[in-house]
Amino acid sequence: MLFICFSFAACGDKKDEEEKPGKKAPEKDYIGQITEDTIKMNGDGSLIEIACDDYSDVTFDYSSLENDIKKEIDDFNQKNGTSDVSFLQFSKDGSKIRVAVRYLNIEAYNKFNGTDYSLEIYDAKKIQNIYSDELLKEAEGILNSKAEGLSEGELAEAGIDLSALSDPAKIAEITGRPTTAVVKAADGKDVPVTDINDPSYMMLITNTEVTFDAGNGEVRYINDHGSIVNENTAKTDGKGYSAIVFTLGLD
Repeated sequence: MLFICFSFAACGDKKDEEEKPGKKAPEKDYIGQITEDTIKMNGDGSLIEIACDDYSDVTFDYSSLENDIKKEIDDFNQKNGTSDVSFLQFSKDGSKIRVAVRYLNIEAYNKFNGTDYSLEIYDAKKIQNIYSDELLKEAEGILNSKAEGLSEGELAEAGIDLSALSDPAKIAEITGRPTTAVVKAADGKDVPVTDINDPSYMMLITNTEVTFDAGNGEVRYINDHGSIVNENTAKTDGKGYSAIVFTLGLD
């Protein structure tokens, strides 16, 4: 019993110490165990970017890097008359640098980074257009490879019709792929984009390689330029335009 009483007394003293006015609260850890470039969605439409770089092949002075990043953000905000970009955290482990930055919205992210990310309500037509453009380029590559060095007569004899590139059905035949875009669901099944009609779905489109974290939302689908890691996370491959379909959770 004495031991129990002593334990409770010790806890009480610790609590009093923690509640003393003016004691600085621990800073929030935004980076955690993240080691790959990551974008996390917040419920209010803002984003947190965790940028991860390894400078083992580069020699420079790390001592001012954190301040340089802060200055770059401050200069951007002053130039644009906003406070849309905020510095959150800096982490250094040897030559590995990780930085967390918050952006008010996707527009601020694009403007600061010079990217063309798209964040909007789910639109099947947009994903279909991305797919159709890629399908056309693939068909062009196949036909041009077959037609290289052949005359018009030889093309006809070989049954190569370059006008087929204006016919979606023939393009699908050339590539061996369907005309309708499909996305992969979390369970691994392919779903035609025309079968998805939930008005609550959002989509992020990017042609960069990145890990996407839906925060309190859920990743539902992704096209063939990425994969779903778990219910909250997807990874894009940067080899084309990735379309991530997700729900926006409340913070």
